[in-house]
Order: sequence, then structure tokens, then C-alpha cells
Amino acid sequence: MLFSTEPLYVFSDDFRQDKNKQNQWNAFKNKNSLVNKGSFADVVAEIKILLEAIYCAIAEDKSFTLKWQHEELGWEK
Repeated sequence: MLFSTEPLYVFSDDFRQDKNKQNQWNAFKNKNSLVNKGSFADVVAEIKILLEAIYCAIAEDKSFTLKWQHEELGWEK
């Protein structure tokens, strides 16, 4: 098995609330003049919605047939 079926650290509350990661995110936003792009925790939560289902399908060696609905920020069968 190449992928673990354990939850990924990057999707954990500990990672989302990591002060160093929050500082890095804020520095990235400032350096790139990004405004109103959300907090680090919000962005990680959105990325989790996008990637976690794909990762789980790969880890469990299952096919993935869902379609991304960008306006709803979610997967559809």
C-alpha cells in the first residue's frame, strides 16, 4: 500500500491551528498582495474538501467517479 488510510496531518485541527503555519500564510498573502483570501484554517478546510475524497479513494484502491461542483464547493455523484 503506497498511501495510508489514516487521516492526514495536513487536514487535522492541529495543522490548521498551527501558529507558525498561520504566520507563513499571512506572510504569503502580504507578499503577493492577496486580500480577503481567508484565514489559513479556512483555506486548509477548503483544500480538505477538494482533496480528501480523492486521497481516500487512492488509499483504499477504489475508483473515483465523483464530479467537482465548484459553485457549491463539493463533490457530486
